[in-house]
Amino acid sequence: LWLLAAALLGFLCWNWSPAKIFMGDSGSTFLGAVIAVSLILHKDPAIAWSGLAITLPLVADTIYTLICRLLDRENIFQAHRRHLFQRLQQSGLTHATVASLYIFTNLVIGMLLWTTSTTGAIASLALVLGNILIGEVYLSKKISANQSS
Repeated sequence: LWLLAAALLGFLCWNWSPAKIFMGDSGSTFLGAVIAVSLILHKDPAIAWSGLAITLPLVADTIYTLICRLLDRENIFQAHRRHLFQRLQQSGLTHATVASLYIFTNLVIGMLLWTTSTTGAIASLALVLGNILIGEVYLSKKISANQSS
């Protein structure tokens, strides 16, 4: 897995905005399969399940967006731009800033998992939920400031 992580860091140079190469569905499906197989083959099920915490920034955003769209009675099968990372970019933050925030969050989660394992997974969930809350507060203040000017 360290070799895969190194390859992904190398790929990031080409995939950073503006991307010269795009990973696409095939690449992300492969990465998901590697994560799934790694978790299945792990000796300790508790550690394996806690390893899923590394996916929390994207999974939690997807679940949060889905719930918001359901509450707003939107068609969840239509394309949209309501994910937190998309709305942060629409608010004026650059792609690099938003991507860096997500990368930093994943690095913190990785360190929590490495040092504290299952406790780190719970802390990671709290971190991601806190980040979603901070993002929503930022966006609501940004909208209020734009409406008052």
